[in-house]
Amino acid sequence: MSGRHRRGAMRKLRTLSLRSNRMTTLAGIDEVGLTGLERLDLSDNVLSELRELGSLASLGRLRRLHLHGNPIQFLENYRSLVLAVMIESRHAYAQ
Repeated sequence: MSGRHRRGAMRKLRTLSLRSNRMTTLAGIDEVGLTGLERLDLSDNVLSELRELGSLASLGRLRRLHLHGNPIQFLENYRSLVLAVMIESRHAYAQ
């Protein structure tokens, strides 16, 4: 499969599970071309920094994000913080 076809396939992807991969960072996920992604499961990784979620700003169709099982979920009011980071990141990405 050529690079062009791979990029086209990535844009069509709607659901992606990266569960249980010991991920500590999301760096580079914004460069893969997952523009059609609607559901992303990052459960049971080692994500501990809210700023990592800024890498998801280019995923404009993302509607479901699963983060349970990550250290980030133990932050007080983590759901509100995640939402705030996502909104801020998308706003910055759009400019």
